[in-house]
Amino acid sequence: MTLIFVLAGVCDVVTGLALRSARTAGRLMLMAGGIAGILVAASPVRTGDGAPVLHIIWAAVGVVALAVWPVAASYRGQAVPWALRPAISAWVAVILLGLLAWFGLKPITAVGQAGQAGQAERVLGEAQAVWPFLVVMSCRHPVSVTARDRLLPECGASGPRSAASRTCSAPR
Repeated sequence: MTLIFVLAGVCDVVTGLALRSARTAGRLMLMAGGIAGILVAASPVRTGDGAPVLHIIWAAVGVVALAVWPVAASYRGQAVPWALRPAISAWVAVILLGLLAWFGLKPITAVGQAGQAGQAERVLGEAQAVWPFLVVMSCRHPVSVTARDRLLPECGASGPRSAASRTCSAPR
C-alpha cells in the first residue's frame, strides 16, 4: 500500500506540472495532494499501533486537496476541455467530497462491520486517481471546432461570436 501511495503521489505531481490547460491554482492543489500522498506513505500505519499523527494530518491535507482541485483548475471559455469546465468540475468536486464524507463517517457508522472503512477509502482513492487521468484525456482529445459548431450552432461562424473570440486563451 505504501508503494501505491508513492506512485499515486508522484503521478499527481507530474500531472500537475504538465497540465498546462488547467488554472495554476488547481495545478498547485493537485501537486499538494500528491506531495501529501507521498508524505502519508512516509508515515505508514503499523498494525496494532494505530495511525501516527503525521499520517492523519497528511492524509487529511491530501484528500481535501484532491477533492477540491477540480474547481480550482476549471475556467470558462469557448475552447475549454470538457473536464475543465466549471459545471463539470463542480459536480466532480461534490462527488469527491461526498466520497470523502462517506470515508470520514464510515468508522463512526460501521461499528462492528469490518472492512467498511477500507472499502470507502479505496473508492475515494480510486476516484481521486481517475479524475486527473480523465482531465488529461479531455485536454489531449478536445472537441474539434467543426464538431462543436455542428453540436452548438450558436458558437459557429454565423453565431454572435467571431472566430477570433472562439480561440482558446490560456487560463489565469
